[in-house]
Amino acid sequence: MHPSPPKPAALVAHASLFQRVHDAIRRRHYSPRTEESYIRWIERFLLFHAPRPIAELGHADIELFLNDLATVEHVSASTQNQGLAALLFLFVRVLGVPLDKVGDFARAKRPERMPVVLTPMEVAAVLDRMSGVPQLMTYLLYGSGLRLMECCRLRAKDLDLERGEVLIRDGKGQKDRITMLPLRLIEPLRLHLEETRAQHQDDLAQGAGTVELPDALDRKLPNANREWPWQWVFPAARHYFHTPTQCWRRHHLHETVLQRAVHHAALAAGLTKRAGCHTFRHSFATHLLENGYDIRTIQELLGHRDVATTMIYTHVLNRGGRGVRSPLDGMFRLSPPPRTDPFDPPRPRGSIPGPSALRPPTGERWAAAPPSSQPPLAALAGMAAPSSQPPPAALAGMAAPSSQPPPAALAGMAAPSRRLPATPVLPVRVDGPPPAKSSTAPPVNRPPPATSSTAPRANPPRQATASGPPVEDRSLPAARYSEPPPPWRGRLSDPRPSDLAPRAERVLPPPSTAPTTPKESPPAPIVHRPPPRPPR
Repeated sequence: MHPSPPKPAALVAHASLFQRVHDAIRRRHYSPRTEESYIRWIERFLLFHAPRPIAELGHADIELFLNDLATVEHVSASTQNQGLAALLFLFVRVLGVPLDKVGDFARAKRPERMPVVLTPMEVAAVLDRMSGVPQLMTYLLYGSGLRLMECCRLRAKDLDLERGEVLIRDGKGQKDRITMLPLRLIEPLRLHLEETRAQHQDDLAQGAGTVELPDALDRKLPNANREWPWQWVFPAARHYFHTPTQCWRRHHLHETVLQRAVHHAALAAGLTKRAGCHTFRHSFATHLLENGYDIRTIQELLGHRDVATTMIYTHVLNRGGRGVRSPLDGMFRLSPPPRTDPFDPPRPRGSIPGPSALRPPTGERWAAAPPSSQPPLAALAGMAAPSSQPPPAALAGMAAPSSQPPPAALAGMAAPSRRLPATPVLPVRVDGPPPAKSSTAPPVNRPPPATSSTAPRANPPRQATASGPPVEDRSLPAARYSEPPPPWRGRLSDPRPSDLAPRAERVLPPPSTAPTTPKESPPAPIVHRPPPRPPR
């Protein structure tokens, strides 16, 4: 062990005071960690007001020391309250100064902090980068929810491998408790205990092999310090010489060994969280809550006196922001919407569209997108019906399609000679000129019309009426939709790519060479084209 540095002269002069502090703490059976902490705070207080003696210090000096901690050293609220508790113990419990003369001090408000919790994948990543005894100890921290010193001070008698239990003796607040032992750790612990027991037998053969016992058990049980049940589960690698008993002992593994191993493993795993040994205890409680275990059961496993201390781990049940879905997730999409307009600029695949993609663009060529997925009635004025059936208004001047052939007027017509894509159904007169061909429709080879002595009646121009399908108005801009895109946005004269079903086509009879007598031709019947058949 390294020799401790010499104490300043101001502290040497108060040697009797420190002895009184030791006696007062041990008389009240405070923990050794509390004794060490109080001694350090009293030393800092005496050095702050050196070389004044303790008898001249009072309320104003305590307040001045606390103000220096808060304003100059910028300590946390917990550290400041701990220093105040040590000074109050010194003046009230050791020096016997009445509390009303010491004065009332306002304690610093402690902030509400959330514990750092690792996910199961992060816990596995840290454990995979550890090895040896530190890895086994970290498994116990996470698998049993132990504190750091509770794991280091485990003795061989505290592990019940048959029942899968761990007995924690003299825990925080001098409380005993029983917690679980993971089943997957039973065999590794059995092998580790065999190696530790063999090491203990070697120490006994060399005249060592004793261990520290709690309280006065070394006098009640003189041989217990050499027995196997009282040996440390995780002993240190070296011996030390105990002066009061004049024998060589082996201490438990120092806590800093495990702390450094966990720190280096967390850095190697690439964690962005500040993970330490106590983080595994937080993760143990949080993951039990996520698995549906009762809060009271978790309180007993952790050894909390009040359930309010355990309730801090219920923050994981909120699922991030108390389960509220962010409005940003409703606005943006993780993938770009389909491009339904040729004027839309290309967007890289997988990018998130900005806010400009969510509002309708402005300009003369654009129309505002409707709020619903269905296009409005006004937008359907320049569109054909998406279904294969004609609209009800278009059927007003049409007869119902029949499977029987038309009467004698169609007796001289041949079978269809060419299949064309389906277009909106319009009535066509037999003796009139063919309708104007679209610029995009494929050309159709039609025979010349029959010569007649009488001029055929000209068909009236097609116009948009209430009974027929509307005609496209090219002066109006096309409607822009975001999602879902319309099935077809072409003009009425453009063929639909999906409507490839065959249809019946009118074929004119060949011209007759026989002389005909001029007579009044009867009105030509209207040929109704059947609706397109579904694709095979």
